[in-house]
Amino acid sequence: MSAAKLTLASVIGDPYENRWATFSKGGALLISIAIIFFCSSAFFAVLGAMLAAVVWVDHSVGAAGSGVGSLEDVSLVLGTSTVLLASHGISFVASFLLLGEFRRARFGDLIMLPFKRSPLARSVTPGV
Repeated sequence: MSAAKLTLASVIGDPYENRWATFSKGGALLISIAIIFFCSSAFFAVLGAMLAAVVWVDHSVGAAGSGVGSLEDVSLVLGTSTVLLASHGISFVASFLLLGEFRRARFGDLIMLPFKRSPLARSVTPGV
């Protein structure tokens, strides 16, 4: 949702507000899309590395079997993800759009939101 917030704030807000440079709405949107691409690539690279490590450890300790057990968990993961997406969507509409959070949204805050929630990022980056 941080990507959606940054993209929307680029169009209807001013997330790049500073005294040295001004950006048009189109320029701000283009910058936002490029930054979202690079940050999400880094985020998913770390996530993929963690997944690969979990699978490797799972396989090396002999827990990897036929895969039937993990297929049974797919509906639980999809259901939980759907509830989480709906919750974030409601919060996005209520807080960001209706209550005008987009007026106070700043680039650095929106980019760091996903990383602030990650325990890995907290352990590597002091002060986050």
